Amino acid sequence: MANSFSADLVSLYTDQGLSLAQIGARYGHTADWVRARLVAAGEPIRPVGNRSRITAEQVRTLLDEGLRVVDVAARLGVSETAVLDRMRVHGWTGPPPRPRGPSRNAPPPPDADTLRPLDC
Repeated sequence: MANSFSADLVSLYTDQGLSLAQIGARYGHTADWVRARLVAAGEPIRPVGNRSRITAEQVRTLLDEGLRVVDVAARLGVSETAVLDRMRVHGWTGPPPRPRGPSRNAPPPPDADTLRPLDC
């Protein structure tokens, strides 16, 4: 029975991708309790931290659409740092930065149809 139980824990962890805390909550125990059972079953434990779950293809596609890093991150539901890290690994650059501040170009002068006589 313990073997089947360990197989269930391993399945939840590897196949469904649940965290140690999620599995522990499901069984009314802590993440450390789950970790001990997975290690005893010979299952390697994933590194701690929030691993980015985005692919290079996702980032490249959105960059090719002309989206900025902040927009790519929002679309994929990750931080800008995760997107920038993926770009750095592949040697990609983003779109050029937008100019900041007011436009330095004066508006075009109005044409005669736009102007109307003033009645004073």
